[in-house]
Amino acid sequence: MSKIPIKIKRLLKKEKYIVVGEKKYLERIFENFKNLNKYIEFIIDEEGFENETYLEKAIVKYNILDTKDYSKYKFVIFNPNTRKNAIKKLTKNYKIPRQNIIYGSEWLLHILKTYKKVLIHPTALRIDICSKCQLNCVACYMRIDNYGTVGKGYMKFEKYKEIIDKYPFIKEVEISNNGEPFLNPDIKKILEYSYEKNVSIVVDNGTNFNYVPNDVLEAIAKYKVKRIALSIDGASNTTYKQYRVNGDFNVVMDNVKKLNNYKEKYNKGEDIPYINWKYVLMEHNENEVEKAIRMAKDLKLHMYFCLDWRGFTPKNPQKMKELTGIDFLYKGKPTLYPEFCLFMLRSPQINWDGRLLGCCMTYKTDWKKNIFTDGLIESLNSEYYRHAIYKLLGDKTDYGETNQCTDNCYTYRDFISKGEYLDL
Repeated sequence: MSKIPIKIKRLLKKEKYIVVGEKKYLERIFENFKNLNKYIEFIIDEEGFENETYLEKAIVKYNILDTKDYSKYKFVIFNPNTRKNAIKKLTKNYKIPRQNIIYGSEWLLHILKTYKKVLIHPTALRIDICSKCQLNCVACYMRIDNYGTVGKGYMKFEKYKEIIDKYPFIKEVEISNNGEPFLNPDIKKILEYSYEKNVSIVVDNGTNFNYVPNDVLEAIAKYKVKRIALSIDGASNTTYKQYRVNGDFNVVMDNVKKLNNYKEKYNKGEDIPYINWKYVLMEHNENEVEKAIRMAKDLKLHMYFCLDWRGFTPKNPQKMKELTGIDFLYKGKPTLYPEFCLFMLRSPQINWDGRLLGCCMTYKTDWKKNIFTDGLIESLNSEYYRHAIYKLLGDKTDYGETNQCTDNCYTYRDFISKGEYLDL
């Protein structure tokens, strides 16, 4: 059999797809990859798009399929919540063969493996600007494992500035991870420079908020930090310090009140920063949940409950469900969808010294790449890191290697062992 000419091969590789989905789901994918949009014809909008184009592609409604026979095209379905309805519309209403409909994860895996010019190119980063912490929390993995490979340190302003200047496409930075971000002596300069460069700052992973000087509290409001999660596990100092050893509940509350005053001064009528009271439910603080809810309301904080990773069974499951929204009585199969696996694509974790960690779960090893010496995009698209992404998307290929996820992340191992993958 004669060989296929190179020109024909190139033509065969120019696959085009029609993407179906909601704006919020498509943004989280397309804005974090370079050149991905080149492989689609147009987007069928299920909800959210206001403009006629997105990343130079036309935004249309399903009825566009009435104007031409699209039965030979491949349709990519994003958003697991509306997938069944989308498939039904395409097959029943527009006679698209079922075999021409593929899921978002399957498509992304194919594109990444086939086209090396499609690059992981995130618009957000997670930078642990300080791994040090003044508390001695009972079950803190950093304390128990002596800081792992992360080490004790903080990112100096000059290095932070280097990242922001070199990668102007970064629009959001999460500054909390393994330590206490407000212990970084350059925090005020970091907040101010981010604001000047239109980079949103979030502290979603959490802060104990025990040490925040007045000028930094002012800077949080003045430079419009977007969100903050306050890790406060109790509604009194007696309860709080049982887990947050060396912490002081009253100091935290004073800092909250001061920040609220600065919010009023600089951002009247705006909930900036949006402040979550992150309450980890444990046996010793169950009795203060109602009190905490009342206090949060008085302080204009948003209450957020989560489970102790060591496990927690309340004395009164029904009451706790009503108060927290967490169904402790649920006996079905939990949805296994680790949001932090998406961090590797959307907002990769960087250590305070520039080493690539990937996600917030990695603290014992790293990916043997440093963004200051190897480059951010080059590190994220190194072979080793891309292989891990392929695996998250369902790749069965044996690369003859392990990675940080398989070696160190129990959630990832559980995820993969059950045949579950990122469902985009």
